[in-house]
Amino acid sequence: MHARDLLELAAVVASHAPTLLAPQVSLATPSLERYWTASKSRLDRWGHALKRLAGQGSAFRQRERTWLMGARLVEEILASEVLTRVWTAYLAAHDRRRQVAESEPIGQSIYVGHLEARNRAVHLLLCDPSIPAELAVRLNRLRRRAERWTDLLIGRMLTVSDVSAYAAMPQRCREFADDLQHQEEQAAAAVVWPLTLSALRGAFAEGLDPLPANPDLNAAIANSILGACGAEPFDNSGLLRSAWMARLTAVSDDTELLLSDYFSTPPAPTASATPVLRGDAPHRPKHDRFSG
Repeated sequence: MHARDLLELAAVVASHAPTLLAPQVSLATPSLERYWTASKSRLDRWGHALKRLAGQGSAFRQRERTWLMGARLVEEILASEVLTRVWTAYLAAHDRRRQVAESEPIGQSIYVGHLEARNRAVHLLLCDPSIPAELAVRLNRLRRRAERWTDLLIGRMLTVSDVSAYAAMPQRCREFADDLQHQEEQAAAAVVWPLTLSALRGAFAEGLDPLPANPDLNAAIANSILGACGAEPFDNSGLLRSAWMARLTAVSDDTELLLSDYFSTPPAPTASATPVLRGDAPHRPKHDRFSG
């Protein structure tokens, strides 16, 4: 799975925050544990790859080639940060609505690790003279674009709980929240958010390597988030029914079916036994904060 798909999932979670955070909606603990495990594994991979990227050879030309190969990794770190922040904000809001501290610490652990990886990647961008200038500019634009989308999506969640601390720029996030509320008063939310999702897909349609750095762990993270929330709140939403989401659901269902069949299959018969057959800026609010 590509980081671009994780951006779409972040938009889905943010757009459905009021529904997902309703008192009757609970989180599946096993799925939260899978989120932590898959995210930790991805952080470990990033850490090893960043270490190699920082120390790979001293020859200038060799480091240029290394950076061209490492760009895919940095893109994934920057783009997937949107989902990490949005999901952590959701977990925080979920706990605060219930006055507990159960889910937010899980998300915060991954959030802190992701920020550390992002900071290491940005430090390399700023301090390594061998990185091609065009690549450095492109990655920096990706970082800024991801931060703005993060603030917009978390701004949607402020109607439920003030989780602006997880935004890239909390003040901008609060301003987006005010703008979004004004928009939804003028037009139906059912119109505003499909347009927002379409704008997000367009913003990240280009500028990312077509091959993801860690497709397996990206898919595991997305699947764990879907499992934690359950598909029911999204059943009537066109946002969720994209092709990649359908594939995720199918994989999850198939896995559960295989495990169920495995554990329910009787032991092999003995000789005397009878055989048993068996998706460059979001939809701009009234104030333009997307310049630059």
